[in-house]
Amino acid sequence: RGVCYPVHPCRGAVQGLNGYPSRASIRDPIDVALIATEGARVEAAIAAGLEAGVLVYVVFSSGFAEVGPKGMQLQKRIVDLVTSRGGVVLGPNCLGVMNTMNGVMATFSSVLEGDAPKPGHMAMVSQSGAMAAYWLGGLMSFGLGCSKWITTGNEAGIDAAAAVDYLADDPQTRVLGLYLEDIRNADDFRVALTRAARSRKAVIAIKSGRSRAGAAAANSHTGALAGDAALFDAFLAQHGVL
Repeated sequence: RGVCYPVHPCRGAVQGLNGYPSRASIRDPIDVALIATEGARVEAAIAAGLEAGVLVYVVFSSGFAEVGPKGMQLQKRIVDLVTSRGGVVLGPNCLGVMNTMNGVMATFSSVLEGDAPKPGHMAMVSQSGAMAAYWLGGLMSFGLGCSKWITTGNEAGIDAAAAVDYLADDPQTRVLGLYLEDIRNADDFRVALTRAARSRKAVIAIKSGRSRAGAAAANSHTGALAGDAALFDAFLAQHGVL
């Protein structure tokens, strides 16, 4: 629910909507910017958005920490740029976010090519956009609803711990599904899982990267360091995660 403003330097219309050559050419205030340009152009796009007062960014673009040191440097620059203005970043290299309660579908996932997911009481937090889409497609095929759907990608800004912490207070969410390649901040994740348990939220997790090949795949996928599988198993079990 709300107005979408496509920004493109040379298209007057995008999928039936009036296009704008720049963020500065839009007179209305903007709640969130979805960045879907090539990685090398993201920094300039965000800088232009910040100058126009946009503080929330969902970055679909890849070409950051998952590709090596140069990508990591670029990723750090864009996050430092946003946080220096008091803003937040979801991603980069993520599939976006959905909230069925208010109609926000900030994603390009093909799972929405059919019907939109109906409201429900299960939320998904995933470091992999593909796995999150697979899960949501399965949920919809069973006729079940979804409350929130959050993919975190490289987690340069918002990470899985922050998403779980948010959902611990969400009255529409009763069950949390997690797909994890890495837990980048164990302390924050511990606090989030404790809060979810106190709120009587059931948490179900899939942890990938148990094998050497799986760990290598996770690193090239979202820049994750999969770590020791036994430690992850113990950590999740300690906090009542199934």
